[in-house]
Amino acid sequence: MTTEIIVVDKTNNAGDYSLVARNTNDDMLVAMWIARKNSEATRKQYQRAYGAFTKVVPLPLQSVMLETLQSWVAGLEGKDNSRKVTIAAIKSLFTFAQKIGYIRVNPAVMIEAPKVKDELAARILTETEVMTMIYKTDKQRDQVLIRLLYASAGRISEVSALTWADVQPNGDSGQVTLFGKGGKTREVKLSKATWQALQAYRQG
Repeated sequence: MTTEIIVVDKTNNAGDYSLVARNTNDDMLVAMWIARKNSEATRKQYQRAYGAFTKVVPLPLQSVMLETLQSWVAGLEGKDNSRKVTIAAIKSLFTFAQKIGYIRVNPAVMIEAPKVKDELAARILTETEVMTMIYKTDKQRDQVLIRLLYASAGRISEVSALTWADVQPNGDSGQVTLFGKGGKTREVKLSKATWQALQAYRQG
């Protein structure tokens, strides 16, 4: 299945592609779609979602119709959140395909992911619970990591990717520079206690 050469406007967030070749196929399209994601976890998640999708819908993307997608959604199993993530990934793929001109009409725009109950509050730890985790941890490194996660509100991937170059003094304490989701960088000032714990670990 082929498509015409399309000039892509870089402002449409489709990526840094100036031309889509006539011989673009599903594999090439999916590779471009996945490569646009900054997070390795997101790339793996999208790859899994696409792999699962093609097992149920073994059709070229340009041949997939709304009815096919509706049947696929109806047959999805698992928890609501897992189905929501999978549907969101496939919707993203079709949106990308339309943006770069691989398909003319996006059938996925009509499908909806299940509504998921917001259970964030049930997963939030109290300060006492966090401090208990810290004091019950034997390794100094792990104590510092838990403190840093709590103090910076950083994601695990962001904190585990830190180097000492990302840790700098700031006033009477210090700060860390986190690089995370969406390719965004942010600087977070730390409490005195967290800064002191971090410096003690570094000196040791």
